Amino acid sequence: MMKIRLVTPHAWIALAGACIAILASHAVGSAPIGSPRATGHIPASDQVRPALPNRFVHASAAAPFRLRCSWARSPLGIQQRHPRLTWMPPQRDTLRDQANYQIQVAQSRQAILQGHPLVWDSGKMPTNSNFLPQYEGPALKPFTHYYWHVRIWSRSGWQSQWSPVASWMTGPLNPDDWRGDWISYYPRITNSFYQTPHNAYYGLPQPKKTAHKSWVQKQPCPIFRKVFRAPEHVSHAYMYIAGLGYWKVQVNGHKVGRGVLNSTLYNYSKTVPFQSFDVTRLLRKGHRNVVTISLGNGWYNFMEATVFKWQNAAWKAWPRTRMALLMRSSDGKTRWLSTDTSWQAAPGPRLADAVFNGEVYDAALKIHGWNNPKRALASMPHAQRVRPPAGRLTSQFMPPCEVIHRFTPTSITEPKPHVFVITFPQNMSGWVTLTATGRKGEPVVLRYGEQLDSHGLVSRKSISYFAFTGPFQTDTFIPADTKPFTYHPNFSYSGFRYVQINGLSSKQDILNIQADYIHTAFHRIGTFWCANPLVNAIADATNHSYCSNFIGYPTDCPTREKNGYGADAWVASAQGMMSYNNQAGYAKWLDDIADTQYANGSLMVVIPNPSGWDWDHGRYPDPDWESCYEFICYNQFLYYGDGRVLRRHYNGLKRYFQFALSYTSNCILPSQAGIGDWSSASRHVPPVTFTSTCLLYHDAVLLSRIATILHHPRDAATFAANATAIRKAFNQKFYKGHGVYDNGGQTAEAMPLYYGIATVAMRPSVLRRLVQDVHTHHDHLDVGLLGDRCLFRVLSRYGYTELAYRIATQTTRPSYGQWILLGATTLWEEWGLCPYSLNHIMFGDILGWMYSDLAGINPDWQSPGFRTILIKPRPVRALPWAGAEHESPFGLVKSAWRWRGKQLALNITIPPATSAFITLAGAGHDAVQCNGKPLTTGASGVLSIKSEAGASAAIVIHTGPGHYRLVYTPHGLSQGMP
Repeated sequence: MMKIRLVTPHAWIALAGACIAILASHAVGSAPIGSPRATGHIPASDQVRPALPNRFVHASAAAPFRLRCSWARSPLGIQQRHPRLTWMPPQRDTLRDQANYQIQVAQSRQAILQGHPLVWDSGKMPTNSNFLPQYEGPALKPFTHYYWHVRIWSRSGWQSQWSPVASWMTGPLNPDDWRGDWISYYPRITNSFYQTPHNAYYGLPQPKKTAHKSWVQKQPCPIFRKVFRAPEHVSHAYMYIAGLGYWKVQVNGHKVGRGVLNSTLYNYSKTVPFQSFDVTRLLRKGHRNVVTISLGNGWYNFMEATVFKWQNAAWKAWPRTRMALLMRSSDGKTRWLSTDTSWQAAPGPRLADAVFNGEVYDAALKIHGWNNPKRALASMPHAQRVRPPAGRLTSQFMPPCEVIHRFTPTSITEPKPHVFVITFPQNMSGWVTLTATGRKGEPVVLRYGEQLDSHGLVSRKSISYFAFTGPFQTDTFIPADTKPFTYHPNFSYSGFRYVQINGLSSKQDILNIQADYIHTAFHRIGTFWCANPLVNAIADATNHSYCSNFIGYPTDCPTREKNGYGADAWVASAQGMMSYNNQAGYAKWLDDIADTQYANGSLMVVIPNPSGWDWDHGRYPDPDWESCYEFICYNQFLYYGDGRVLRRHYNGLKRYFQFALSYTSNCILPSQAGIGDWSSASRHVPPVTFTSTCLLYHDAVLLSRIATILHHPRDAATFAANATAIRKAFNQKFYKGHGVYDNGGQTAEAMPLYYGIATVAMRPSVLRRLVQDVHTHHDHLDVGLLGDRCLFRVLSRYGYTELAYRIATQTTRPSYGQWILLGATTLWEEWGLCPYSLNHIMFGDILGWMYSDLAGINPDWQSPGFRTILIKPRPVRALPWAGAEHESPFGLVKSAWRWRGKQLALNITIPPATSAFITLAGAGHDAVQCNGKPLTTGASGVLSIKSEAGASAAIVIHTGPGHYRLVYTPHGLSQGMP
């Protein structure tokens, strides 16, 4: 059996003698996520922190700014009857709150500036801290532009100026608003066959029989074109397009939009996404134009046989598309161009395309001139009208996937004659763009992988075993001639750091190659930095795993599964929301969960789900995975201040909880109800019934809180009673006394502490047992993904941040540091030396701990979306300095600290229209300086000061917005809970 080894740019360095050099080479420096890793010496200064893009350059101190409609700037295709309308308050430190607002909406920019005629004027409205403002005017009209602005008042009576004008445009609001047919193209003679492990794309001769839906269709996916003359006085042109599975659209040879891998995965039986584009600049007014559409199989016509049964999805069908182009002239006339049987169609040059297996592109089959409006191509056949998909056409409100960054290789080797291996500095999701010189008709094959074998060749052995057929993560380009070509796939992506190229004669044939890093195009809004390069490298790896595992929905890995596992998503959601503005992405996935929910309330561990596949086939509840529905709903509210998401999904959350509760016996779930603490370091984990019942308790606690927020007091009382009963039964069954829960391992001790299921009286002994177990493992972790979510946070909560930091910075197995020393640039799936996947996000909450505990930035559920900010840094003596920034809905939040001898200096920034509670641990026995003066109530924005009881003798400072430099000498920071 071939031995797999991890080959990295640092593999030739002996680990024991070069740890410092390797750690320095992994420091993020000032490189943002998506850029090549900085290397070399890391200066001991917080100036090396990765800075956020300065999006406050044009912020106004007099008026609201950065207006957004349904999370987007001037969006098109809005279908919501009551779209969310949000903004950032004026950036002035004297603005302590936003008590009222007024929104005006009109159908022209001139009307909004003049103040009439208005479509809607909200009047002076009180701000609701739990629910974002929304449009409440007359019914919106389809395909209509709306312009709006806003002004605000503070509680003291200060009134802002009107904001700059923003806009949104509606799309089709009803099914009858759509124009055009769903079209496709079926060749009259098919070459389909029943798929087995031995007759995939490169396989045996196939029997000639009539094709059946369940057979694999080998023919190329279709392409379409339509030549038309645009009106001479077109002032605006808008395109609305849906395609199943993947699609790419061009106007006169120019790509429409920046997105790739459109459309992303949905439950197509319930929801079919469309996108909207302004294509005015792409049209040739008064001249002939051509629109071309290419289709791929994607997730809709899934081609491979996998263990997850995507090939059996209820929605599976041959690719199809629907497009409508609205052209408005300056004289007010409107013209539509839409898909119908007059469109030309043909098989495309992609002989095969599949989500896992990749593409085969034959350049000789490309129809020359098909993007040229002057070419009639009269011999091309016509499209066929097909049955619409079952799902409802819905505007895709989340950003598309895009090429976010491009990497150049760090090396190109030739381990075998005419076989070339390209190494990139980062593990990622995406593809490569290759410019090369090939030989006519001879395939150039690109194989993607995360590891190299002992011969220096790309190995996919550890990531391909769930795909039963086909050439896994392989793209093939067949040149039409000997001229240089440039190629990248369009309808498949891979997870990789290495690419192997077969089919070229020499290294000189590679004229250029770059790796295109692809993920959902969300904005970076948070960053963490500190003095330890190892910790920075872990944070960086977490961000890269998060990004490369959000391709329209949260995935477990970008290689072998690409599945939306619930637990992987929820355990990483807090750090994800701190680092990225992914509100729309999570809202989309919550709708996916709702689409997947059964009538009895049950859910699946994989969402979207193709055919009811599940670990237990959906027979039992799995709260450890399926609580993602509730936890991410709640985090959307907590981090973004969006109470509407709770209201939208409340009934679904109730139904799931009631379904799960119905499977309990004396409030304890059965052993079949869950997956448990997956990927534990030693497999010393509590049983599934333990972890699932613990999370069922947390479900009840959060549901009671959510019911309170939504003003359902009777429900809140019922869920609170459920929580009390579950807690009592849990402790009776699993608490063994003397601080020991179940097997006494780290997960068994940390989960009851973190979720509050351990009573106040039990907590000191349970904590001592947890600390003892950590020391027994030589200050190493021994948890899976559920325990990892709790361990660091629990230790910091109860005064053991120094111990949590030691665990986080270990470099021997099992540890995050071991991964980094082995060359990891993303988080791995297993704690062992040879894990299955080298890009999993499920251990990503360590970055959440860095934000919430090391830097100390936290939201407050009673005033969500950082309207009230809880600043509670937990400095450790072993770390000279650390800090974090987060761009909240109100502005920039910053918390940074630095040791100066025995003194601790903190820099805190609180944005306008918010307040903060800043906790200074160990400050009760020493005078505190604030902005160079003694800390007193009423000075420098300080509203109140109070002392906290406990060993740390902390003080809590209530402040308004502003910048605070606090200096004091702390005492007893690491004593732990008595």
